[in-house]
Amino acid sequence: MSHLGTNIVTQIAFVTRDIEASAAKWAAVLGVDPSGVIVTGPLDETNATYLGESMSARAKLCFLNAGQVQIELI
Repeated sequence: MSHLGTNIVTQIAFVTRDIEASAAKWAAVLGVDPSGVIVTGPLDETNATYLGESMSARAKLCFLNAGQVQIELI
């Protein structure tokens, strides 16, 4: 099997229904300050596509840093 990059985990992402509540819980568990939630830009900034077609999807994201690992909430 070929390596696809590194064998060191640097980021773990979770999809959540309530990003603000999840961010508060993860921050408490990790003992870090909760970072702000960001919303991705509109189509002209993100150039999002699905099955080859442009789409107007947006996402809420939050990043929490805990040592060498970053938790990403989507």
